[in-house]
Amino acid sequence: MTRYRLNIEYDGTFFRGWQMQPDAPTVQEEIERALTTLFGGREIRIMGSGRTDTGVHAVGQVAHAELPEDRDPGKLLRGLEGQLPEGVRVWRVEPVGEEFHARFDARERQYAYRILKRPNSFLGRYGWLVPYPVKMEQIIDATPLLLGKYNFRPFSTRPDDEESTDCELRTLEWREDRFGWVLHLAADRYLRRMVRTLVGTLVEIGGGRREVETLQTLLSQGIGRAGVPAPPQGLALMRVRYDIDDAEDSPEPSLWGEFS
Repeated sequence: MTRYRLNIEYDGTFFRGWQMQPDAPTVQEEIERALTTLFGGREIRIMGSGRTDTGVHAVGQVAHAELPEDRDPGKLLRGLEGQLPEGVRVWRVEPVGEEFHARFDARERQYAYRILKRPNSFLGRYGWLVPYPVKMEQIIDATPLLLGKYNFRPFSTRPDDEESTDCELRTLEWREDRFGWVLHLAADRYLRRMVRTLVGTLVEIGGGRREVETLQTLLSQGIGRAGVPAPPQGLALMRVRYDIDDAEDSPEPSLWGEFS
């Protein structure tokens, strides 16, 4: 048995999220099915760096798999290209030590969220057109308040009571382009729907539906109700960083830009 690392991108529009589910198409299921076919029907399971919800995209998801025999990475990559459906692409395959774990060895996870300026027939499934007027300058001004290590429980749906809800947000940066604005985030870890809830709360501030002071209260006390989560289609998992990364693990530019 040899452990391989897989770097993956996918269009979440086509799937009910990353994790295997009964009677629903998921990214994990498609990759496992492709690997099982390539290895003559021998059942293969993969472990991802984390879940993404229905409709959420990925540019740089990472998983690992125990494969029953050694394969040339290039040939394995080409084989996966022939087996995977539209909307899923494994863009790098590399053998790694058996101690490597896609979830537990992650040092940082980077996401991006796109807000559209106007309706767009092509980007509609990769961004959020907020259905009410917002002042982006207010959103941008409030965003740095989220930087740092806090108890982000108010920004999570159904957090695990046995799991810590402390997270450290290290990067929060808005970038404007011709289509709208993209928020780039980096953190050591995230809670369930945390990024979408952060964006939804900021948008409520920009739309005059929430005072910025409530954001400070939520962060300082770790209790209360944050905003309604932003829709999933604007969100993309950009990259998962590990100590073993090299230059080839940097994703190509995407609709959400490049992460610095």
